[in-house]
Amino acid sequence: MAAATAPAVAETAAPASPFKFGAFFDLRFTRLSVHNNATVPNANAESGFGLEDAAFYANYDRDRVSAVLDIAFRRSKDSDINSSATVPNQSSNGNFAIGFDKSQAYLKYRVTPAFIVNFGQFDTIYGVELNDSKDRVFGKTGLVYDLTLPVTHAGAMLEYSTSGAYAKAFAANPNNKGSYGSSTAGDDKTELGVALGYSNEYIRSQVGYMSRPIRKANASGMGSRSLLDATLGTTLGAFTLDLEFSQVSDANKNTLSSTNNNDQEKSGVGYLALATYRVLEPLLLGVRYEEIRHDPSNASLESGKAKGVSVHYRLAPELELRSEFVDYRFVNVSKASWNDSRFNFAAVFTF
Repeated sequence: MAAATAPAVAETAAPASPFKFGAFFDLRFTRLSVHNNATVPNANAESGFGLEDAAFYANYDRDRVSAVLDIAFRRSKDSDINSSATVPNQSSNGNFAIGFDKSQAYLKYRVTPAFIVNFGQFDTIYGVELNDSKDRVFGKTGLVYDLTLPVTHAGAMLEYSTSGAYAKAFAANPNNKGSYGSSTAGDDKTELGVALGYSNEYIRSQVGYMSRPIRKANASGMGSRSLLDATLGTTLGAFTLDLEFSQVSDANKNTLSSTNNNDQEKSGVGYLALATYRVLEPLLLGVRYEEIRHDPSNASLESGKAKGVSVHYRLAPELELRSEFVDYRFVNVSKASWNDSRFNFAAVFTF
């Protein structure tokens, strides 16, 4: 008689861990060239080798609850220690600045599959260019990102999505401040923002608005500082195109005509066009054109233009080489003009 066969033991997969970890490093060589720019006393302060952008990620996701931790770090700059540093982007040592600029820490609760509540500090919901350089076509953020948009929000946000359409609404601390604090401009009130959008595999669009109370430039009472941001993009096979319009209105702005506190100054505006073409699976080409007008960032700039080209080549799933060149032309409110240019070469490692 044949021996009895032992009963098969059912194999059960181990439950997936709710934790996920990751990181990226953007190691870069930069060359900044400056011509007649009085606002940059030492272009070499931004030139050379450095860790230009990096982050560690930790995520928890189980059932309806998610937690996101995103700790950004980069080379330390003099401005991290002294906001009024003569050469703010100079790195006088080999230290890292940890947690500056754009870190995140927030909770997400899915009330329903379509309705989500967020609470904590999270990336801005506005703009074409994202905060981490690994997610952008250009490693160096553009004029619209730098001069018109917020970077993060510390507060609470509601999200609702259905069939590609979505709506977001948040209340947050003013101007990315960690607490209300104090402000001689009365800039210590809660910021409110909304965004409505739609996306599918071919097209994406969003219109957003954000506002907070702020003291008027003539100190006669309270006005508002507001942002209107609209984006439109398409993906057609290997080609993508994204357009953005941004407008910043500020009742406290007094840089276009500094001797007159009683005028209603023009709203600052920004325009962006960003296109990419994937020549081969590992090879991506990108171009970007931008304009800003009427000093959207209170930096005494009447206008600015920037034209750039970027090349990406992926050596491996986790390693990409990138290079870019950007040419800048500026005019300040005193009608002085200058031009700068920036070249960089980067190795971006992601896991």
